[in-house]
Amino acid sequence: MEGCPLSTEILIEIFARLPVNSLLRFKCVCKFMYSMIKHDHHFHNKHYEISRAKRDCVIFERDCEDSPSRFSCGALFSSVYRDSDSGEMGCADLNMPSPFVRFVKCADGVLCLVLDRFSSSERFFDFLIWNPSTRETKALPSIKTPEDYPMKLDFTFGFGFSNEMVGKVVVVWSSTDQSPETRETVLVCNQVGDSWGWRQIESFPHIQDEFCVDNSADFYSQGKYYWCLLMYPDQKPAKEYLLWFDIGDEVFGLVGLPDKPLGGYGNWGRKCVWTGDGIIALICHRENLWEVWFLKESNNNNNSSNNVGWHKEASFDISRKWIEWFPMKIWNLKRDLLISGWCLDDCGGITKFLVSIDLVTREKRVIDNICAHSGVCVAVYSESLKLL
Repeated sequence: MEGCPLSTEILIEIFARLPVNSLLRFKCVCKFMYSMIKHDHHFHNKHYEISRAKRDCVIFERDCEDSPSRFSCGALFSSVYRDSDSGEMGCADLNMPSPFVRFVKCADGVLCLVLDRFSSSERFFDFLIWNPSTRETKALPSIKTPEDYPMKLDFTFGFGFSNEMVGKVVVVWSSTDQSPETRETVLVCNQVGDSWGWRQIESFPHIQDEFCVDNSADFYSQGKYYWCLLMYPDQKPAKEYLLWFDIGDEVFGLVGLPDKPLGGYGNWGRKCVWTGDGIIALICHRENLWEVWFLKESNNNNNSSNNVGWHKEASFDISRKWIEWFPMKIWNLKRDLLISGWCLDDCGGITKFLVSIDLVTREKRVIDNICAHSGVCVAVYSESLKLL
């Protein structure tokens, strides 16, 4: 920037610490500022990492008690935030660009909103890429379910950026088709030239056993998208894995999860999340004890063996007043575990709660200024300048 006594590197360090709203105002100051804020991927990454250290926001689904269908309600989602400097916690409505959002996927502060609609006998999915910080939206081409598939069809969605900052959406259709062997179709959407388009790839791993993929226990991390996969070997105990998709190379792989101890876990016992800093966390509970396991992401490539690389990071007791509880996310730079559920109040009634638990001190902090929620967490994000 001509006439400025500061070097470009120092300017980037200064501006990377500003909130998104301030940067958007600076965008029109000069060509240098516009180019840096709109197109500089290095600046976007630096700003996002600093933003993550300051504040995390957790998105969860809201109950729509006045609506006959939860997908016809215009206020489906709320955002819980924590400011690391002040320690302030709070909750606010998150007004999506469409009221008909079915799934939400998140990568580096950018959300992929999946909309579900029907037309006569056909089913369509629409995709919106939305940055909740800048309020920018990009609509991607729609797709419809394959015509040669049966009515019972499982859908798996993922979204993220390659190491070269190329954004992609991946969709997996799968069905057993009344037979033991599962059929899969993998579609990828990315930008070619000035337009976006879908194409089919043939890289899904060959899995002989029946399996299912958990669409609610998924996350993006450093160029890969992850889902929890449950495999059912014939006449053997079920096995659990992380299924990952490399956004850049467009290949899949499996990571084994730690073996369950004798007696197993409860119905909501195991959930994998990304904590940041290259760490994947497994949250599980047994009887009245929570356990948090960590895996360094560099250890996960093509490693389908159970227990390899995993270590127990923390464990703590669960309050006996909690009737049901659901691990949502590890946030605040892998320090706090967010849990939602139902508990008994002093009058014997049932009350919904949202609790943030410090994994180091075990301190439990109730977030009591929230609206009713369903307990389903869909994403963790921080302020970001990115968009496709």
